[in-house]
Amino acid sequence: MIRLVVALVVPALAFADTATEQEVSRALATHAAGVQVLRTDLGAYVDKALTAASCTRAIDKARAANLPAGFELAAFGNQFEKFPGSYQSGGKWALRMSSAHQICSELGRLTGLATARTQVADAMRSLDWLAIIDKSTNHEENGARLAASAKGCQEGSRALAAGGIQQLEVRIGGSPKVIAVAELASKVCQPLATASASFANEVAAARKAAWEKAARPYKDAGFTGDRLDFVVGNSGTAIFVAGGKEISGDLKALKRAKVLFYRLTGSGSITLKRHEFRGDQLVAQSQSEHLTQPPAAAYR
Repeated sequence: MIRLVVALVVPALAFADTATEQEVSRALATHAAGVQVLRTDLGAYVDKALTAASCTRAIDKARAANLPAGFELAAFGNQFEKFPGSYQSGGKWALRMSSAHQICSELGRLTGLATARTQVADAMRSLDWLAIIDKSTNHEENGARLAASAKGCQEGSRALAAGGIQQLEVRIGGSPKVIAVAELASKVCQPLATASASFANEVAAARKAAWEKAARPYKDAGFTGDRLDFVVGNSGTAIFVAGGKEISGDLKALKRAKVLFYRLTGSGSITLKRHEFRGDQLVAQSQSEHLTQPPAAAYR
């Protein structure tokens, strides 16, 4: 009778003891910790330095050092829990080097979803912002920013759907808002894209309407040209004449004065702005700097 002897070769377990082994273990455990955080909440903070590429570099370093496949990655907590092939060792979860690539692939997947979530959250906040702003005091260039946010929303919503994410929770104005990923395109992305297309024209129209409203009493009092622009542009600002007398609400004095002043308060100084008119045409302007309130003699 012939007996067959089969030898089972089991990779020997090795533990981190050299500087390189410890460095690799720490690096992969840190990346795994990032995975655990994102598994719980895609909106949670994770150091941007933790990427699939930086994770792969740690594995490449292990290979260059000839770490065996059975090398046990030493964790300082439960970073390796729920990774395929993980096991408990010394009361903590451990992972062999042969399974480390899963950390990198999972981190890449989750950081991609986290980026998609950020794109969608930005769009949701932009849509909320549109509902509360005064367009007459806004800027046309924000239309381009809104368009970029709408495009990011479309990309992000597709990525979230492809990643199996069914709903999203985003804090807006301090309150949580939950929305189904399937509804993002119709309730967030498209409305934002539509609003962005007309935003610049709406801002210009709102600003013009606000200017006309502010200018109406001055126009009725005969203000034109540069003088009209000056008083409307400085509406709500104290305006002075020679000698330092304030005449902000006196339309007759504002119309009659040859020189008008206003003040700007900065860090540690006050700037006195001087505007000289011939009729309603601005013919000269200058300024002087003061450490305290300008004396009456400065208004000349």
